[in-house]
Amino acid sequence: MKSFVIGFLLFLAYPCFSQLGIHSRYQRINAELWNMWTNEEQLFTNGYEIGLDYWFRLKNYRIEFLPEIYAFRSTTSSERSTFRFSSLGLAANAHFYILDFIGDCDCPTFSKDGNLFTKGFYLSIAPLLEYQNKQVISGDPMIADFQNFGYGATIGAGVDFGVNDLITITPYVRFKFLPGSKWDTLALERAVAGQDETVTSLSFFQFGLRLGFRPDYVREQNKYGFR
Repeated sequence: MKSFVIGFLLFLAYPCFSQLGIHSRYQRINAELWNMWTNEEQLFTNGYEIGLDYWFRLKNYRIEFLPEIYAFRSTTSSERSTFRFSSLGLAANAHFYILDFIGDCDCPTFSKDGNLFTKGFYLSIAPLLEYQNKQVISGDPMIADFQNFGYGATIGAGVDFGVNDLITITPYVRFKFLPGSKWDTLALERAVAGQDETVTSLSFFQFGLRLGFRPDYVREQNKYGFR
C-alpha cells in the first residue's frame, strides 16, 4: 500500500500542484452487525475524512476525473473497551455534468459564464480501495489490532461554486459502501453475542466540501493577455 501512496503523491506533484483539490467530509456510519457483536448501541456513529485530489477532464465532454488519496479515523469508547477504526484509501472519482455535458469545453468547470446550477451540478461515482486498521483496547496494554484491505464504491452529487478563476468551492453529498469488511479481533466481543462471523457490510452517508485550486488556468490566461 505504501508504494501505491508514494506513486500517487508523485502523480499529484507532476504538474507542480497546478490542479489540486482539498476535501473535508463528515460522515454517518452504519455498522449494524459490529454493533450487535460488541453490544454497543452504535460504533463509529460519526467520523471525518480528509482528502487530496488531482483534477483533469476530457477535452470535448463534461466528464472530469479526480483521483484522490484520503484518510479516515473514528473512535468509540465504552466502560469495557475502546474501539478504533482508521483507514487510508485511494478513490477514482469521476464527475458527470449531465446538464451541460458538451458545453464550456474551453473553460474550467467553475466558469461564471451561464447558469450556475446548469454549469456546476454533477453526479459522481468512484471505485475505491483502502487499507484499514481496527483496534480493540480492553486494558493497559491489551490492544488487539487487525489490518486488511477493503474495497467499495461511492455515488453522489454536488455543485461547483466559482469564487474566482483560481478557487472553486464544491459542497457535495455521497453514499459510500464497503462490502465484506472483516474484523477478526472482535472474536472475544462477538462471543458475547454468540456470533461466528466477523464480516459485515459498512455504509456511510457523507457530507463533504472540496476546495479546488487552478493556478495553471490563471497562468495560462495571463500568458496570452486574457487577464
